[in-house]
Amino acid sequence: MVATRHTRGWQIDGRLGAIARMEIDAQPYLAIIETDSAAVLHYFEDNAEKLKTGRLHNAFWELPNGGHDAIVNWFRSERLRAIPFRAYGYNM
Repeated sequence: MVATRHTRGWQIDGRLGAIARMEIDAQPYLAIIETDSAAVLHYFEDNAEKLKTGRLHNAFWELPNGGHDAIVNWFRSERLRAIPFRAYGYNM
């Protein structure tokens, strides 16, 4: 998980999904991903359409799920919203 630099968005999603299913706090892992704008953008691109409705793209998420909600809230945070805005002019 630490080596996110070349990790595609779907790999990040799979790993975070596993972390959430084990009921482990995702925040430390999200903080690592956040240090790499390219990784954030890959993960964002995979989820952009569903994020509009407060969901993640991966159909395997069983809701309600605190890990899912933590990731959605992370994407919606001011500091994360700035990354796709700077890259694409996209404002969530």
